[in-house]
Amino acid sequence: MVVGAISSAFLLYAPSIIGLPGVWWGLTLFMVLRTIAGFIRLSSKVGPWWFLQEDIQKAEVGGFNAFI
Repeated sequence: MVVGAISSAFLLYAPSIIGLPGVWWGLTLFMVLRTIAGFIRLSSKVGPWWFLQEDIQKAEVGGFNAFI
């Protein structure tokens, strides 16, 4: 949500000041912030990607031990 707010605020003001390059800079800013937010989500130990931080031999999924 924060990513969208920052890039939307930039996209509201940049085109009137810079013109068409302001639109491209706003879209670039949006994608960069999305990428950073994605890396932060993937590296967190809680949330939907928690299993990426676990040892693959000891991961427990759906209440069952998954030994590979």
